[in-house]
Amino acid sequence: MGIRMRKTHPASIKLKVALAALSGQPIPDICKQFEVAESLVHKWKKQLKENGTVVFQDK
Repeated sequence: MGIRMRKTHPASIKLKVALAALSGQPIPDICKQFEVAESLVHKWKKQLKENGTVVFQDK
């Protein structure tokens, strides 16, 4: 059994997902469209609301 690597998402995708969630698009639709878990959608939405777009800048 191999080691599973976590998938890293670029800042641009995180921002698009968070903006879609804030716009009122249904969470399940966002998850299907961007192939991400619901927990990530909620997490990124919260981060955007609390910190603005600065949080999603690539390092």
